[in-house]
Amino acid sequence: FGEDIAGGAIYDYNIHKATIDKVFKDGLLYGLLNYDNFSNSHSPLFIIILNTLISNNELFGRLIFLFISSLIVIIFYKTLILKYKNNFLHLFILSNFFLLSPYFRSYSIWPGDETIALIFICLSIYFGLRFLQSNRNYLIFLFANVLSIAIASYLRPIYCIFSIYFFFIFFINNSFNLRFFIYYLISNIFLAFPAFYY
Repeated sequence: FGEDIAGGAIYDYNIHKATIDKVFKDGLLYGLLNYDNFSNSHSPLFIIILNTLISNNELFGRLIFLFISSLIVIIFYKTLILKYKNNFLHLFILSNFFLLSPYFRSYSIWPGDETIALIFICLSIYFGLRFLQSNRNYLIFLFANVLSIAIASYLRPIYCIFSIYFFFIFFINNSFNLRFFIYYLISNIFLAFPAFYY
């Protein structure tokens, strides 16, 4: 229904659409190399994602984005189950609190990078818990945690602080041996390099 009770989602969405026109006007590479000239503080990764979504049909792309945004309820619910393991109905009701937020609803209907970044932060928490709870400390959960934080940080740079948080959590819980430490450090540096450039 075009809700914008947060009061800025439509405005931001129109800025993003104008940025899409500027970024892709002379080719994507030129647009990315000159992105700082387009007066948009949001991530170029999000602009590329938004262009992919709305290039053929804007309404259909926004509906897909709304569906993707609603996945946060499921991801958060799975994370709560992993952590608390009881009273599934209460955890499901709690996981729906995102839907009460007018800010979240507005930026799900009018695509904003905030919602995708939240999804990836929730995924990083989920994979971090899986890594901590796995008996054999599967590296796949460690890499999935790092990758989720990296994607969230590309969308909203402030989320890079979670990488430091997880490092301390893993270290405190004695889940890190030297091999895990090296993998964690190398994967973080490798995935953070484009963010440093950006």
